Amino acid sequence: MDADERQHRGHLLEHGPTPKTSTRTKAGAAPRSETKEVPTFCAAPGTSCVVDYEATDSSGRRVLVANSGKTVAGLPATTDVKGSMAQGQTFTTPGGRKYTVQPNANDTNAPGNCAAPKLIHSAVQQGLAPVGMTEFWVGPANSNFNDGDHAPSCPTCQRILSSMLCPEPPDPENPDQVYTVQ
Repeated sequence: MDADERQHRGHLLEHGPTPKTSTRTKAGAAPRSETKEVPTFCAAPGTSCVVDYEATDSSGRRVLVANSGKTVAGLPATTDVKGSMAQGQTFTTPGGRKYTVQPNANDTNAPGNCAAPKLIHSAVQQGLAPVGMTEFWVGPANSNFNDGDHAPSCPTCQRILSSMLCPEPPDPENPDQVYTVQ
């Protein structure tokens, strides 16, 4: 991690991201900001994405949960995102609802295989409230992305992320109900 990236991550910890805006800096390059009318929770297939994920703890303090599943210098390792979400396993949303995720014929990845679902699941398990996430393509240009481009959500994540982030509390008449995301 170069000095510009450390400075950017430190800024996120102190101030947090601006909604619908992200900034990426590379060594020797001016900061690049983009404002897009897209959710800040993004995931893309492939292992060449950089993921910065932020959440708030119970006191409202912003914390950087993970950076591509690697420990960030100077910060405690707070999550392990190497595992995936097993089919049929029950998960909990930030609001407390329980759900399972089923595969779909239109999925491009197994549900929970991308970084975004893993990080959201891990944050909720740790009692953290997700506040921002973004992914950038890092590496040589391919048919979809250039170095530093935002990587949009894959079809699988587009289908499951909104359910994973549901802030609604459980149904008081049936608090143990398990919803199925299909």
